[in-house]
Amino acid sequence: LQHILKLNQKRIILASASPRRREILSGIGLQFEIISSNFAENLDKRNFKNRPFDYVIETSMHKAVDILEQELKKQKEMDNLLNIDLIIAADTVVVLDDQIFEKPNSKAHAFEMIKSFSGRSHSVFTGVSLILRSQIQTLQQNQVQLFESLRKLDQFTSDNNYYLYQFYTESKVTFSHLNDEQIDAYVSTNEPYDKAGSYGIQGFGGCLVEKVEGCYLNIVGFPLNKFCSQLNQLINYNILNL
Repeated sequence: LQHILKLNQKRIILASASPRRREILSGIGLQFEIISSNFAENLDKRNFKNRPFDYVIETSMHKAVDILEQELKKQKEMDNLLNIDLIIAADTVVVLDDQIFEKPNSKAHAFEMIKSFSGRSHSVFTGVSLILRSQIQTLQQNQVQLFESLRKLDQFTSDNNYYLYQFYTESKVTFSHLNDEQIDAYVSTNEPYDKAGSYGIQGFGGCLVEKVEGCYLNIVGFPLNKFCSQLNQLINYNILNL
C-alpha cells in the first residue's frame, strides 16, 4: 500500500475483463487500464495431470504475453516506444479429484459441477503472471534466489528490459450437503455462468459454502494478499522500478 501513489504514475494493464478482479484491485486504489487478452484458454488439461497450479500459471502467462504482443504491434504501427510498466494477468480454476473445472457451458453443466462439490472439499487455484519493465540488465544472485520464477523476456527486449514473474495461490472450499432443489435454485440465478466451478462465493454462491481455508479473495478470483506481498518484494529488490 505504501507504493500505491508511485505505482499510479506508471502504466499498468490488467489483462482481464473480469469485474471481480477489477473491483479487487481498484479497491486498494490501484489505477490501471483494462485490455482483454485474446488467448483462447485452450491448454490441454491432460498435460497438467496432478499439476493444476502449472495450468493456471501457464494460462495466465499466455494472457500476459498476448497483451504485450498486442501493445508491441501498436507501437510498431505508431513508431512509438513500448511504454508498459506492468501487466497483470490471472487465471482461476476449481479442482476436485484432480479434475480441473472452469466455466460451465450450460445450465446442465453448471448443475453437474455444483452437485459434484456437494458435501465435499475442493481447491481453488489462481495463477498470476506479471510482466514488468525493469532497468536491470542482469539479475543478481540474491534476486535469482528470492524470485525463482523470474525470467527475462529476451524476445521483447530492445529499448526496454521486460521480465516475467509468476506465482499461484491455493484455497480450499467445503460445500454443504445440497439437494437437487437447492442446486437447481442456485443455477437458476444465472450467477454460475461466468465463474470457474459454476459458483461465486461473493454472491448467492456463498449460501452453498460451509467452510473456507486460505485466501478468500483468491476464491473470488484474485489473491490480493500474495499479489501485494510479491509486488512489494519486487519493488524492494529494485526489480520493479518506481
